Amino acid sequence: MPSLAPQLSFTPQQTQAVETRQLQTHRLTQYQREGLAILQKPALELREEVKTALLNNPVLREVSSGVVTLDELPRDPERFQRRERDADADGKSYAEDTLRDVVENQAAFDSARRLGSGMTPEDPEARERWDYRMNSLTEESSLYALLLEAVHADVVAPPQVLRVCEVLVGEVNGDGFLEGTDEELMQIARCDVEVLHAAIDALQSQLSPAGLCARNLQECLLLQVRREHPDETVARRILEQNLLEALAAKRFDDVADAVDCELWQVEDALAFISRELDPHPGWQLRPPASAPSVVADIIMQPLAGGWRVYCNRQLVTEVEINPDYLEMSERKDLDKEAHAYLDEKIQSAQRLVQHLNARHDALERLGGFLLREQPRVFEKRSLVELKPMTQAQCAEALDVATSTVCRLVNGKYVSVPGMGAVELRDFFTGGFRTEDGEMVSSGKVAQRLKAIFEEEDRQNPLSDDEVARRLKAEGFIISRRTVTKYRLRENIPSSFHRRK
Repeated sequence: MPSLAPQLSFTPQQTQAVETRQLQTHRLTQYQREGLAILQKPALELREEVKTALLNNPVLREVSSGVVTLDELPRDPERFQRRERDADADGKSYAEDTLRDVVENQAAFDSARRLGSGMTPEDPEARERWDYRMNSLTEESSLYALLLEAVHADVVAPPQVLRVCEVLVGEVNGDGFLEGTDEELMQIARCDVEVLHAAIDALQSQLSPAGLCARNLQECLLLQVRREHPDETVARRILEQNLLEALAAKRFDDVADAVDCELWQVEDALAFISRELDPHPGWQLRPPASAPSVVADIIMQPLAGGWRVYCNRQLVTEVEINPDYLEMSERKDLDKEAHAYLDEKIQSAQRLVQHLNARHDALERLGGFLLREQPRVFEKRSLVELKPMTQAQCAEALDVATSTVCRLVNGKYVSVPGMGAVELRDFFTGGFRTEDGEMVSSGKVAQRLKAIFEEEDRQNPLSDDEVARRLKAEGFIISRRTVTKYRLRENIPSSFHRRK
């Protein structure tokens, strides 16, 4: 794709305006960054962070009976308020900021919220794609941070193109592919098609590893060949003519005729593509995988006639401010350097306690919402009883941003007697509308699909089209493509491979 960047020019005033907007969009206060990090951390990781804070901050100590809490502040707080005003460009006090502000002001999630706002239950596949996108935000947020840093460090482009690049890397999935059509991306980035293509070209040509920000597999592999293997002319011609499917099907004669080469060259090209090219360039940016322990952040305890929902606060050490240091900070005989040191440590301790309390409160509110919206799940102790529910609906009920709910559910679990530790994200599922207008969850549809495949005649297995027609006869409005997706998700082979 030819770069359009040289055709773009801006006046100094326009350049300054764009840079100013970028600065306002992406700069977060220290309080916001700390709150965001604590909100998204799983309990075990957060516990280690709190232990480190206890070691490094003498103002903090573990909670015990009869000790002053966060509400008992110094009698002369003006010194702390003045420092807060100096640190926060908006003039807001740290104590006045809320966790909702932390997430809602993030440019990293602006585009995802706009993309999801137009989805409706009448478009179940679009809704499912949106839910998957929101469920993936936590995993992809680290990729977004890496790509954004790479854009600032490596991408050379006019300011308007660079601004669009910063938005587009937020639409890159975990595999490294840029998601969305031109129309969707233009709406998200608020730009025209020329600037969009210039930004995509800048990302594809300047980011590493090669293949990042491709729109599909063919383009991903072609980007790698052009940048890193320019001598592989046969492989390049195969990819340029979009012959991957024919190559995978081993229709070597057709491929050889199309690219005007010998059969052995086609076979060598297949071996090269399989061996040297990476269909998932985003995976190279993932941190090393580890096997995390599963602990429940929320506890559901059945009681006579109801349930008790509470946050598992024992997972994370509860901390508070040591009153001895509060008194010490008011002493007039301390030198200026000692006062500054205590001010910094007390503010740091206050912020940590505020963020921890906000996290606990948010998890308990989320647990209460699940209990109200999915009562049959807890009555029957089975996720099969789930009704369709999206994270956007939860966000509306809790009066927070959808991305806040995403941060809360990803990587966290709820303990339910009879069910064990259930991942919070499992409670959110897309749905399908029946011919009667009733919404049924994706889980029930998947269960019915599995039953159909298990009951079929193995000598004459059903095709995905036949399964879709059978489901339609039962009242489920579902496409063949969706049947295929669910079949692959359950690791069920195609009808050809299921035949006995």
